[in-house]
Amino acid sequence: IRKILKVFPMTNNIGLLLTHFFVKENEGYKWNWVKKSIILNKKINKNFQIVLSGHGQFPPKKILDLIHGLHWEKKIRENQIGMGHPHFVLKGFQICKELSCKTTLKKRAFDWIEHDKILNLKLVFCSTNTNFKKKQLSDLIMYGDTNLLIRLWSCNEWDHNLQDGLENLFINMLKIYKDINFFKKEVTLLSSRELGWKTFYDYKGEGPKYWG
Repeated sequence: IRKILKVFPMTNNIGLLLTHFFVKENEGYKWNWVKKSIILNKKINKNFQIVLSGHGQFPPKKILDLIHGLHWEKKIRENQIGMGHPHFVLKGFQICKELSCKTTLKKRAFDWIEHDKILNLKLVFCSTNTNFKKKQLSDLIMYGDTNLLIRLWSCNEWDHNLQDGLENLFINMLKIYKDINFFKKEVTLLSSRELGWKTFYDYKGEGPKYWG
């Protein structure tokens, strides 16, 4: 299911893509986290064009009323979990583009940021999840030009034989920038605390807390 729920006649909108998200039949409680994270993010920028992209149990009305675009699939794609959810990330970015979002902040659906520092920079990734020596580029939170981020997630076919999405994104970054030193000059890397990036539930099953 793919929908544009609300359209605003504005240009240079900022997209807020909520993804890396699935809901099984017994996981309806996740929607409370998503609703709270949307409300917290809107305190930073009330004009975010909010797009949700995920799979599983369909979003309830309390969520649909808060978002502007949706890509949702009933069947959970198991091969996306732990691999960066590339299919859903790309679908979400494409909707952000349709909503005239020149730039987009992408993150997990039940995470939020405490301040707008990230929105005042050109291209941002999280240093907490990035390790160039291990050929890993953070795939959970990022901000930048929407068209560039679409290219970053689509310039190569995702390799599910790699360990995770971080390795795939690093490879894609090299294809676009050719030289890692050039990329370092273009990007700002900030820790989760510097970003004010918090989550209701992290990979350890802990939260609310800063990621990592």
